Amino acid sequence: APAPPAAEEAAPAAAEEAAPPLVPASVRRALSARSAEAKHSVFSIGVLGLRHSLKSGEGNEVLGNAGGVALGAGYVAKSWLATGSVDILLGPYEPTRSERFDVDFYGTGATLWLGFSAQTLDLRSPEGGYGFGLGLSYADTVGRSAEVSGTTPDYVMRITNLSLVPGLFFTWLRPARPRGNTPDLLATRLEGEILSLGMAMPLLSAYSARYESAVVPGESTTEKGRLRGYSLTLSLTGLLGT
Repeated sequence: APAPPAAEEAAPAAAEEAAPPLVPASVRRALSARSAEAKHSVFSIGVLGLRHSLKSGEGNEVLGNAGGVALGAGYVAKSWLATGSVDILLGPYEPTRSERFDVDFYGTGATLWLGFSAQTLDLRSPEGGYGFGLGLSYADTVGRSAEVSGTTPDYVMRITNLSLVPGLFFTWLRPARPRGNTPDLLATRLEGEILSLGMAMPLLSAYSARYESAVVPGESTTEKGRLRGYSLTLSLTGLLGT
């Protein structure tokens, strides 16, 4: 005898329930956990301010205010954050070598920086965050002067500097977004800002300077050595999340 209609309808449903899913449960759980995970990676763009006080025993020196722009990426966790950047350095524009030359400095560099929270709250909390930072900074800068001062025209100074930068930082960050494919989760947004204050202490600061002799016109003098001192740093960095 033919099966009742109700039994015919129930049979396919039971077969569908018994059939294994196309995506294994372990994969579904991993995808679900990843979508619920917060985004931590960011891009960074910042402006730099520096106050140099670096001198040598031969009269060559780097003094005064300088600036720059830093482009890079970073990672923001609950109690710590890190950034790495490529730096474009401008300045200082100050007299050097006993004010005989007006020298314009410019160059490039790179910085790795790590900050640890000094509070129990999340760094992304609405109250803001603060803590202690430590950076490692490399810079290759060149200073040139084309002005004539008596019989002492051209002056060129090149500096290679590797510095340790301890300091303090303050953050104003938005709550983290979860991963996802919706437009609001994929849109680029400003995650917040980091303000950091530090003192760059040279681990290695070698220089070479060349200038025309004031005693024998047309003859160049070359000097090499090390700079000693410090540089005060101030940076404001914006973090962009995607």
